[in-house]
Amino acid sequence: MRNLTLAALALALAASGAASAQTGARWTDPSGKVSFDPPAGWPVDVVSNAGASPVYVISGNADIECQFIGLESAASAGRSVDVVRSAYANPLPPEAWTAMSSGMRMFRSGVEVTSQSVDTSGFWPIQRAVLRSGESTIHAGMQGRPGYEIRTFCLTYDGSDGAATFERVIRSVGTPQDQALQAQAAPAPAATPAPPAE
Repeated sequence: MRNLTLAALALALAASGAASAQTGARWTDPSGKVSFDPPAGWPVDVVSNAGASPVYVISGNADIECQFIGLESAASAGRSVDVVRSAYANPLPPEAWTAMSSGMRMFRSGVEVTSQSVDTSGFWPIQRAVLRSGESTIHAGMQGRPGYEIRTFCLTYDGSDGAATFERVIRSVGTPQDQALQAQAAPAPAATPAPPAE
């Protein structure tokens, strides 16, 4: 289920009316699977939800936009929080980014992976990539939870540099269940006390 095709997104768009809400506070999709902090003044358009997979949400304005896609993940279903965190801390091969962007409208000019990394500074590792499609530069993020995966793709339409905004948005992505999931993680090992000074 790594490939999200344009046909699937088109069907999702056709099957559900887009709901819009003006917000600057934390936003959670109606099915309770994806949440993030949209910048003030960004409306949030729900393209597909109501328990369907994928959940597909767009937020932004005329010049800048982020798309959020939540997918069921058979590969991580039934896995522990610790196993999922460890798996997503390993860098993806560039071909994986190419495959997951296949068929999405923002990549209609093809896709080139210009850089990638893994941000492990928070509890949940975030796979990161900067992608190029035609004249567009897309900042992407991906996170995993047991049985679920959230992908984020952000770009500007006016040629401006939105990297700082995208950084804040991508880092804010999560699920309403994150606090409960974090409580299931194995406790960090206690630090070994230093030997007494002689």
